[in-house]
Amino acid sequence: MVRLKSDIFSWKSLLWPLLVAGAYASWFVVTAPGPLAKDAAQYDALARSILHGQYQLDGVTTMFREPGYSVFRAALYAVGFPTSAILWVQVALIVATIWLATSAVRRIDERLVLPTAWLSAIYAGLTYTASQSYSECFTAFILALVGYVAVRVIAQTSRPTVEIPNSKFRPTIKQSNNQTAFTASCFPIALAIILGLLCGYLALTRGVYLFFGLLCAVVLFCFMRRETMRKRLLIAVSIFGASLLLIVPWIVRNEILFGRPALALRAGTNLYARAVKAKQSWSVYAVSLGSATLGQAAMTKWAPTVTPFVMMEQYRETWAVYLPMTEVMPDWKADAIMFARAKGTILSSPAVFTRYVAWSAIDCWRLLAFASPLSPGFPIEAMFNVQAAAGPLSMAQVLILVVAHVIEWIWVIGTLIGLVLGFRAYGLKFVPGWIVGY
Repeated sequence: MVRLKSDIFSWKSLLWPLLVAGAYASWFVVTAPGPLAKDAAQYDALARSILHGQYQLDGVTTMFREPGYSVFRAALYAVGFPTSAILWVQVALIVATIWLATSAVRRIDERLVLPTAWLSAIYAGLTYTASQSYSECFTAFILALVGYVAVRVIAQTSRPTVEIPNSKFRPTIKQSNNQTAFTASCFPIALAIILGLLCGYLALTRGVYLFFGLLCAVVLFCFMRRETMRKRLLIAVSIFGASLLLIVPWIVRNEILFGRPALALRAGTNLYARAVKAKQSWSVYAVSLGSATLGQAAMTKWAPTVTPFVMMEQYRETWAVYLPMTEVMPDWKADAIMFARAKGTILSSPAVFTRYVAWSAIDCWRLLAFASPLSPGFPIEAMFNVQAAAGPLSMAQVLILVVAHVIEWIWVIGTLIGLVLGFRAYGLKFVPGWIVGY
């Protein structure tokens, strides 16, 4: 007992980063709780309609958003949680996410556990999501759960099915080796089914993960070279089949009600937003790239005549076109029109198509970018932009900007290098690499 307490409170214990993560997320909940407006209001309205056996926005049945996060909120409402308590549940999810991630990493490389825990705990881009009624916090939790179960499947399929030292499948006096081998053989199948169900629910939470179950099935099939072909196929089919078990009914529902075999009604608006960026000139693209990598404040001084496209700005034009259409026609028809228009724009000329592809570099950089409490919405890119537009920045502000962006460069480049080194060192066992790479 004394040693257990010593381990828990030692400087190497996970207790400290988990406490820091909980405190950091709680600080955001107290100081910057997100209002139930725009997307958050839609998630909440869908959750409340689910309690009445419906899936509606403004009294109209919809497929505008994936149901996963709204189902989570509805479940909390069903057991008596008030709206204000949901953010505190999400604080617990942040802590659980980090614990699951470190538990998965422990099975890959023990040396990476504490760096994973501490870097996650102090990352504002993760802990901040607890204070918002959006799907990001819940999605991160499901992703961590998927990663943890995937690593468990790998651990089970890469071990022999006979008795080994310290194996949880070691036979007792009443068990024979055959019974033990049977149990060890069945356990990965059960885990594979759980992994598939989680992948399915992940897709129902964020549609971008629609094919993640298929990816897990293919990767694990390739990884399990020690297993027989029959068992490899069984595990792969279990993962993919279980994911389809959750995904297909929702797609069929949308096909029947709206004539769209999709997870959510956002393909048209999302593509249109990409087309809006593709229509911009190369000078706007160059300044936007500089804004993403060096900061909007720097571009305000270096290129004052060109306005960069910053995060979400493309949706101003997108919603200005989409929303009026939804007043005279069903939203699914409006989305289909948006998709057709976006496709026409993107394919209108080689230059536009090239910019459409080139914007991926900026989008990926912003995807990996750091957050900063010193700017609205917490992106480093927007730090001191208002001050830079009004006049010269102070030496302290310039120094903060330089340090912040140097750290971000190290972070993004380190992430990309880490992907390469991770796969080299651990092969297909490097489950975090699947998620980032996907």
